[in-house]
Amino acid sequence: FGYLIDRYASYNKLAKSLEVRTTIDDQVTYTDDYGYFEITAQTLLSERRHKLIVKDVSENPYYQDKEFWISFKLIDGVYVCNVERIAVQPIENK
Repeated sequence: FGYLIDRYASYNKLAKSLEVRTTIDDQVTYTDDYGYFEITAQTLLSERRHKLIVKDVSENPYYQDKEFWISFKLIDGVYVCNVERIAVQPIENK
């Protein structure tokens, strides 16, 4: 879980309605009106490092695609990844 912000906006505008995908089992979700997202997926213990992919799939994309690695840690017997705040960047010339 986490949330997306536009850190290039003058007030860290929340980035809503962006597609968030993980390579765990191709799970997809979208950020809500507040920029938050949550994905629940099962991963093998030997595969605790995956990519998170953020895409602006709107009719007129404003943000650049972003990919980064996420790692899981064991908390109370469950592997959890909290990516917290992710900064997305506008496409140049927008």
